[in-house]
Amino acid sequence: MWDDREVLRPALPALLTLFACAAYDCGGSEPAPVAPEPPAEPVPALTPPAAAAIVSVRVPEPSHPVPEAAPHALVRVPEGFRKDDPWDLVIFLHGWNGCVNVLMRSGTVRCVDGEGAVHEGWDLATTFDEAGNNALFLMPQLAFREREGSAGRFSEEGFVRGFVDAVAAQVDPWPDSRPRRIVLTAHSAGFETALAWLRDDPLPVDEVVLFDALYAGTEVFARWVGEADGRRLVSIHGGRGSTARQSRRLGRLAERFERAVGTDLSSIAPVIVMETEAPHRDVPRAHLVEVLRSPDPAPASPTEIQ
Repeated sequence: MWDDREVLRPALPALLTLFACAAYDCGGSEPAPVAPEPPAEPVPALTPPAAAAIVSVRVPEPSHPVPEAAPHALVRVPEGFRKDDPWDLVIFLHGWNGCVNVLMRSGTVRCVDGEGAVHEGWDLATTFDEAGNNALFLMPQLAFREREGSAGRFSEEGFVRGFVDAVAAQVDPWPDSRPRRIVLTAHSAGFETALAWLRDDPLPVDEVVLFDALYAGTEVFARWVGEADGRRLVSIHGGRGSTARQSRRLGRLAERFERAVGTDLSSIAPVIVMETEAPHRDVPRAHLVEVLRSPDPAPASPTEIQ
């Protein structure tokens, strides 16, 4: 039998020469130069997830008079917040007698650092964290410990956007990107300031949530949700009194704008009118997580805020 190795062995040098000539000029010239590969694009470094924090902010121009040792706003940064990922901005507008230290923090809290009465904190920061969203929670100080709900300077044109920009400049890690959505929530008399925020076009709002807060302005809220697709309006009421009557009226007005009305937070309807058994004071704590986890009525587009 033939031994294939014996046949190939004499031809091996010729084969090697053939392969070499295919790559180089066998006439003795230098090999053709090979163009260097372009350098790889640098990969931007991602900011590590944030540690949980409540950031106390004082701004040059507050919306309402506030004692020197009290914040103009608090911002909750939840554990693991990623500023490089899509994010939401959630705003909470308080009602009468509010102070943001008591509303945001847990344990025994003073409205003014180091002085005044001690109160039991509502701990809305922890409630907000339970939703598990990549979001920041902004709580402006409105009328400080007063039985009134006026919007203060938030009623001035452009003031809302300037206030949010001033807060953002002091909060690390406030993202440079636009939020995926802006959710405006109000409790009780906070509805008055919510109406002012909706009039501030440079800060477009995607969702409004009224925690037993629809005492008036029903037509304005109904018109707002009817003016653009993708918006959502939620009114949670206690089943009696002014907020219940106005919430039911809201449902009727929404239908005039051809907006479907749901009765619980699992609905994808753009308007939700929902009754709760929670006492007036506890409505935000009872439903904030559920609100933030509930489905969007439609895919949201990026909003016009840096």
